[in-house]
Amino acid sequence: MPVMSHFATNNLQQPTEAVFDPKQCPEKPVDQPPFIFEFGWEINIAVPHAYFLFRCGKLQSTKSCNADFSAYYWFSPNHTVVECGPLAGFVTDDKFEGIRCGDYLSDMPVPQWYPPPHAAFYRQRSITWPGQKQTGILLLNKNNHGGLQMNGGFIDGPTLSRVMEAFHQQCPDTEIMYYRDWQFKDLDLSWERETDNGALNSDLEAKALAKNPNARRIQDLPAQSEDPREAQMLVWSRFSCFLTVHGGNTELASNFGGRMLTYIRGIDWYNNEMTQKRLTGLAETSIKRVSDDDELLNGLSFLTEGGCGQCSMKAMGGT
Repeated sequence: MPVMSHFATNNLQQPTEAVFDPKQCPEKPVDQPPFIFEFGWEINIAVPHAYFLFRCGKLQSTKSCNADFSAYYWFSPNHTVVECGPLAGFVTDDKFEGIRCGDYLSDMPVPQWYPPPHAAFYRQRSITWPGQKQTGILLLNKNNHGGLQMNGGFIDGPTLSRVMEAFHQQCPDTEIMYYRDWQFKDLDLSWERETDNGALNSDLEAKALAKNPNARRIQDLPAQSEDPREAQMLVWSRFSCFLTVHGGNTELASNFGGRMLTYIRGIDWYNNEMTQKRLTGLAETSIKRVSDDDELLNGLSFLTEGGCGQCSMKAMGGT
């Protein structure tokens, strides 16, 4: 269990459009089964289901497949890891504990579901931070999307360089934190393993970040926790502005509120108004979508207007 379990879990407020309905609470305590699907779906379907049960006082335990996700289930009284084998995709008619994928994506009512206040919880702890900036943007990238989809909305090396230069010009005193799945080896699906874009890892990424003197990678920060996922949550909770690409990290970042510029390409089923409305409703996050490199560069003003004044860093010393 994360050391954050020593911090308060009650009376934390989540700004959300979701409504907690105690009439849906079960009569008996629940041992929530493991979620056998992809990471992003677990974050916004299984975790909010568990938190709903926690709010009911009926959550007895949670489980995660193949990897320790206790940092996301920080409110669970008993979290364990179980072996599940390869994980599956989560498609329209699939359900988890009565929550249907298609209903979630269509922003339809889903039962026993309430997003947890991740940001409020993790901001309770001070962290070691080398920067002294008052504003910051968290950029969440990936190497590829995999499968048969062309690009899928990752930011390549040349475009990343342009983004870094633009951030420095428009917000010269704003910290830019850069993140990829640099440490997690237990990725969800075999085609998501980041092995075919070594140039971004070894060369292009470093050159791009060098374009902005305020840019740094998350893995270059002082260690915040022995658990890399807890360290992730501690750092992410400090930000209120995000530049993201399609995937589980966007699903997670939507829980932290603020502003989010989301780069989506070649994923039409995801790039629609109702799915954006669902993500917006998790934490009253203001989201703007772009679908090509030029739109991305032009859309940066959504984050940088007013010198990034809306991108304040949060509770660096705890609250």
